[in-house]
Amino acid sequence: MHGLPSLMTMHEVTVKIIYLVGIKHSGKTKLGQFASVALATSYDTVYADSDELVLKTLRGTGQTVREFYRDAGQEAFAEREFSSIRKFVLDLHSHPVELAIIATGGGACDNDPLVSFMQETGTLLYLSVSEEILFERILAGGLPPFVSASHPKPSFHELYSRRNERYRQISEYMVRLFDYQSVAENGQILTQAILNLMGRGTACQEIVLERL
Repeated sequence: MHGLPSLMTMHEVTVKIIYLVGIKHSGKTKLGQFASVALATSYDTVYADSDELVLKTLRGTGQTVREFYRDAGQEAFAEREFSSIRKFVLDLHSHPVELAIIATGGGACDNDPLVSFMQETGTLLYLSVSEEILFERILAGGLPPFVSASHPKPSFHELYSRRNERYRQISEYMVRLFDYQSVAENGQILTQAILNLMGRGTACQEIVLERL
């Protein structure tokens, strides 16, 4: 798939959908929020985070997203993630926006129905961060259930290697990001990359965006 697929709304507005994908703690949520605010000066923009979309479906249960994943299992979580994102995208027909930025979960690459849906409806932009940086962030934030508590580093290395390869396979573009000096610094890199995708970037800055 090449270029930016479009979703036509009932208002005849063409919505460009960019899915931010990447391994856990690559900054998809914070940087996606930053970019959506920055890009709102150029486009009618809407932003969504997949965990927040899933959380909306858990209202009344008292569960967090992490608790739902732990209790229901990976397969049930993948189904909920897919249905939540799909509903949000299909509901875009009621919002006359030009650009939708959707930050996905770190395991989205293993959710085949979701991957197919994203490829059909938008462009996948892989936020690439080094293994060392991501491992430090995961240690600081508490080990997720998919990383072995007894052997965290080799467990994460195996996960990183597999998911990095998978994200490179399924994504059309990649942006290399570095450890935060500030959220704004990497947020500006992501904003520029999206502007390039939208056709408003400058040629001298296109190096931040790599076509896969």
